Amino acid sequence: MTTKSGARARPPGHLRTRGTLATVLAESGQVKEAIEESRKLLDDEIRVLGSDHPSTLITRNNVSIWLGRLGRTARSSKSFQNLIDDQIRVLGPDIVRP
Repeated sequence: MTTKSGARARPPGHLRTRGTLATVLAESGQVKEAIEESRKLLDDEIRVLGSDHPSTLITRNNVSIWLGRLGRTARSSKSFQNLIDDQIRVLGPDIVRP
């Protein structure tokens, strides 16, 4: 999703809010529920924003973290490996966030 100038558009408010809900669930110890909400959110983000949108990548990152918290370390590790590959492809190898 891009603006007329070609810049990436911000995700619709409800998607951001659902991401915040998932974070609150995880922080309150409801990690399974956070993963469930994030997976539903991820499906909608891919449909609305595309698989390469930064918000979609952030949701994937969160799911990877939370899988690790549940002790699903092999799945978490594989998820992070796939995410890193996609981040490098989309954002470039030299991207640095402050």
